[in-house]
Amino acid sequence: MRASEIADRLVRDIDDEGRVLIIPQAKTRAGVRRLRIPEALHSLIAELLKGKSPTDRLFGPEANRFWLRHAVRRVCRIAKTPVVGPHGLRGTHATLAVEAGVTGDVVAAALGHESFAVTANHYAKAESVAGARTRRVEAALDCGIPREFRKSSANDRDAA
Repeated sequence: MRASEIADRLVRDIDDEGRVLIIPQAKTRAGVRRLRIPEALHSLIAELLKGKSPTDRLFGPEANRFWLRHAVRRVCRIAKTPVVGPHGLRGTHATLAVEAGVTGDVVAAALGHESFAVTANHYAKAESVAGARTRRVEAALDCGIPREFRKSSANDRDAA
């Protein structure tokens, strides 16, 4: 999510008993989306919702992109990881998702992009995109080759 998409969330943007986050307005048309909230965050979201009305800001009136930047950097320092900001996390998300084999269209949709071209050019590391393409080609080629024609491995030679 973009920093403003996080900071500007209202209580009413949480749906399905805390399992879905709705982004009703965004920088682009593709940015208007529904995102699944990971199960590990359900109880934290429930705490944020307590005692608030639907039009209250989810993270409080002080939440803005600068507040979020400070919070993300603080958590990075506590976790003893490289210190990044919210925008850097978008790139990390894109890169890790591509490396894990998530399709480009799905990664682009999660980031609110209309096409994977924007994601590939500005967020996901080039080597991750190239590696994912290579793995997909290898998998497609491997599927159609009978076992006896594949390059043998050390295990195949040992079994013979």
